[in-house]
Amino acid sequence: MLYKIMILYMLKCSNIKLSSADISDFLVMSGYADAFSFQFNLNELESDGFITVEKKHNRSYISLTEEGSKTVDSLESKLSKEIKLDIYNHIADNKSSIMASHKVETSVSETEDGTYIARLICKGKGDAALYDISLSFPTRILAETACDNFMNNSTDIYRYIVEKLMN
Repeated sequence: MLYKIMILYMLKCSNIKLSSADISDFLVMSGYADAFSFQFNLNELESDGFITVEKKHNRSYISLTEEGSKTVDSLESKLSKEIKLDIYNHIADNKSSIMASHKVETSVSETEDGTYIARLICKGKGDAALYDISLSFPTRILAETACDNFMNNSTDIYRYIVEKLMN
């Protein structure tokens, strides 16, 4: 039960959708839960209607439902001040990386000729596209690999493109 309240409280404190990795990094790295317990509790929260999970390519973004918000409001007193402070500090310390993950989007779509388009988007301030690249690949696996690599290297890719364009 404690893990569930912690997950709900973390979502409440963040005010944005968090990725599954954002939450598990905190719970597992801080020693509050192991990976299995985290995933089990996350699945139960979803099936019980307290959270929604939105899958975007290779990431799952989690948000509170109205029922989840009401539940955390009534149960957060069960969390110690130390746990609440740990959660708050984790979100504050990792805000830039959490926000950065929301600024990068990828998708894969199949074309009429059977090739696959990997769309790679990096957003700047105000959700305006900083850059938006579409690349064609012969297989879905290659397109998905490009998307995965883009998610992990978008800043370096942007820097490289700008550098090459300015030389």
